[in-house]
Amino acid sequence: MPYQVVVKAGLAQVVLPNGSMYNGGDSVVLADDDFSTISATSLALFDSVTAIGGGGGGVQSVNGDAGPDVVLDAADVGAATAGHTHTAAAVGAATAAHTHTAAAIGAAATSHVHAAGDVTSGVFAAARIPKGPAVADVAEGADAAALRTALNALLASLRTGGSLTP
Repeated sequence: MPYQVVVKAGLAQVVLPNGSMYNGGDSVVLADDDFSTISATSLALFDSVTAIGGGGGGVQSVNGDAGPDVVLDAADVGAATAGHTHTAAAVGAATAAHTHTAAAIGAAATSHVHAAGDVTSGVFAAARIPKGPAVADVAEGADAAALRTALNALLASLRTGGSLTP
């Protein structure tokens, strides 16, 4: 750590360990290596000796709080307390009453239809399968294979211009 020394008033041509010559009242910053070579008796050549920089010293004050143990809270550094809250409007969020229509977000309306030929995957509940010419003979409670066969026949019929009959 460097030291700032002030040569005692009235002295002239004092040579310090850094190799330079100084007169009384001169303020000089000496590197730690240079300062450490000055004997205790030679310290009488200085009006003052001050260690500068280097850190490690105790805190004397921060924001008006005296050291050495300074405790800062959120307000001392301009931060909000840990328990603070924001309203939805304060952070740019939508209010609880805010809604969108399906169309506004690019979704299909709740009630919409597809042509049978547009359906390429998924499973139909048996109750939703209309009884058309190809399905009329499927017994209530038929197994999945029978329903699948009947449905495929119905879809094929519709794709080729067929129609549903009650």
